[in-house]
Amino acid sequence: MVTTVLGTSGNDDISIPLLGLEDEDGFLVRAGKGNDRVVGSAEDDVLRGGKGEDTLLGGFGDDTIIAGKHDDFVNGGDGADDISGNLGNDTLYGGKGADVIDGGAGDDFIFGVKGNNTLNGGAGRDTIDTGLNGSVVDGGSGQDHIMANATKGGWHTLTGGSQADTFEFYGMGAKKRSLVTITDFEIGLDDFVIAGVSDDDYMASLLAGEADATLTQSGDDLVLRLDRGLTLTFADTDMDDFVAEYSAPMIG
Repeated sequence: MVTTVLGTSGNDDISIPLLGLEDEDGFLVRAGKGNDRVVGSAEDDVLRGGKGEDTLLGGFGDDTIIAGKHDDFVNGGDGADDISGNLGNDTLYGGKGADVIDGGAGDDFIFGVKGNNTLNGGAGRDTIDTGLNGSVVDGGSGQDHIMANATKGGWHTLTGGSQADTFEFYGMGAKKRSLVTITDFEIGLDDFVIAGVSDDDYMASLLAGEADATLTQSGDDLVLRLDRGLTLTFADTDMDDFVAEYSAPMIG
């Protein structure tokens, strides 16, 4: 039977390990009305934010963590966690396991950290960082900023969503090659940034033969292969249209 722990109307610090409680079925912790700090156990816990600006920290188990209505901070810790934002501008960290994170409403910051994660921005202008290993990312509605970490190689599948999004790639140069696919890049609407260089500047360098990269058509997809450990695929993108966008003269 799951043990339930309830917060109060004040600013609570609820740490299951410090309380000395043990329950192999895990704990259900409900934060109260204040700005609470909740720390889960080593079991599979359910942590729920309340009406304040809460800090919710998972333990070693496969936790379910649900943010409250305000701007909350969540860290899943170890384990394969299921993390949900809510109405606020939340900061959501996955931790070391294969996590599922949904930002919900608000302008959220979502960080996968480690593990093969599924990261969904939801509504709002979200910033999503894949972290290490591989991730499936969907920015959702809003103008999102999606960052893919290429430090350890691996794969990432990125979907921006319905509005103008920015895709940023960093950490290139590792011995292992990162394979990244953007499923819905819209020429003239979305942007990309490679190692701090904007798409306009990067493409100008590439088209002038000054970039260490190649651009090729592979069926319906466009493939940008960098010498520094990144292969970037723009799904359903025509190379002629892509090059024409970045070859157009600037007006103004």
